[in-house]
Amino acid sequence: MTEAIIGIAIALALGILIWFLRARAPKSIYVKRKDEADFYRGKRKPDDGFTQAQKSRIYFRDGGRCQMTGRKVWLGEPDKDEETTDAALKLASNLTGIDSIKREEGEIDHIIPREFGGPSTLWNGHLVARSYNRGKSSKWSIQAERLCRKNKWTVYLEPSELKEFQQRRNKR
Repeated sequence: MTEAIIGIAIALALGILIWFLRARAPKSIYVKRKDEADFYRGKRKPDDGFTQAQKSRIYFRDGGRCQMTGRKVWLGEPDKDEETTDAALKLASNLTGIDSIKREEGEIDHIIPREFGGPSTLWNGHLVARSYNRGKSSKWSIQAERLCRKNKWTVYLEPSELKEFQQRRNKR
């Protein structure tokens, strides 16, 4: 009799554990229809892009570093200190033959692309090197996926686009 009660208690405990784990499983941010999504390719762009003030705030928030490569970049025209530093680095590179730190131009990029309806707000912008930004076009990114997952936003991607994104994500 005691063994039967213990068996029932174990089965009940396992059932509750399985139910709890399923209830806590994260739901996919990807939906099957555009009308269910917060963001999708071709959604009307909400604004005209980042203002100069927003760009400056994002640049200083990100410490003047590309958020993808970690390299120092400048936004627009470099100030006098940056020009002096870069001139010294260039001189050192020429004298030693060692290509030390190079600073390149940076851009403020939308994490959730504007083509998907991503707004030009401080939370949706980050500083990236121009060479990186030009190479990625407006593809869906891991950073955009994380931002949507964190805020419980939904996204619609065409099946081929979702498959291509998942393949890129799994390569990492």
